[in-house]
Amino acid sequence: MRNIAFFPILGEPIEGNLFYSVREYSSRFSVDDIKSVWQLDGDQGRGLLSLGTLQLEIDNESGRVLYVWGLHPHTRWVEGVCRPENFSRGGVMAQVAPRADPGGAARLIELGAWSTRLDRETGWVRIAGDASFARETLTLIATDTLLGITDGSLSSVWLRPQFEGEV
Repeated sequence: MRNIAFFPILGEPIEGNLFYSVREYSSRFSVDDIKSVWQLDGDQGRGLLSLGTLQLEIDNESGRVLYVWGLHPHTRWVEGVCRPENFSRGGVMAQVAPRADPGGAARLIELGAWSTRLDRETGWVRIAGDASFARETLTLIATDTLLGITDGSLSSVWLRPQFEGEV
């Protein structure tokens, strides 16, 4: 079992495009300047933190969460209002102990433990547990990708993808 703590950091979000393929039930992030992301990589490679089948890609050396990708079937989403308020631009660090092996994944959230809400009007998708997050801090870590942190724990993931197909 790994202990994982999250905290916001100063910096610039990763620039790129976030897509959701309705046919493939999955998200992917396309980085605008791949060389700038490679410069973030240390000698320890990258790792993954899993939220069910959705992945947070992290730099193993620094712990910086880079972007979100992976399988996340829209057939289980519910419609509702989800509009992020008061978010800051920067980054989020994940302190993982013990560290993940390069290319390895650490399970953060079990499959089905969090629910997903789609706001058709704004295009935001919020993935979170059922608890109230009045003290949640939202940080834009990559284009159209927010992470919510409450008391050092990941409390939500917000995505506003470009949809490929009809949801």
